[in-house]
Amino acid sequence: NDSWGSGAGFEVPLTLARDEEVGLGLDFAEGKSLRVCHIFTKGAIHGYNAGSSPDRKVQIGDFIVSIRRDRRVMTNAKNLLQALQSGGDMQLSIRRPFEFTVARLDKKGGPLGLDMSYHPRGTCASVRQILPEGAVT
Repeated sequence: NDSWGSGAGFEVPLTLARDEEVGLGLDFAEGKSLRVCHIFTKGAIHGYNAGSSPDRKVQIGDFIVSIRRDRRVMTNAKNLLQALQSGGDMQLSIRRPFEFTVARLDKKGGPLGLDMSYHPRGTCASVRQILPEGAVT
């Protein structure tokens, strides 16, 4: 079961020296992944993007959903951040967000009908479930 839906994904091979910056501003996306909020002009990702095709460039809004390093796979935001800070050879699994627009939604004073999950200081939210009653159903 792929909880990332139809968001496109790709792998980014990355080698970070011990003191080298990855060059990303990151948001803890519900503690499960890291969301790219900013790409700095210095850092390993800027170098990676310079040599990558447009469909394989890391973009603002992308999610780092796992990092494979030394035969270990990290999958929660805390471990992902620690892996990026530790340096070394790693493989980042990147997923594009699944975005959609809801036009002319009228709640009519009732509930939206979505079970949402988000980090209090985060910049993104995810829909965990569409509830049986509400404007979205």
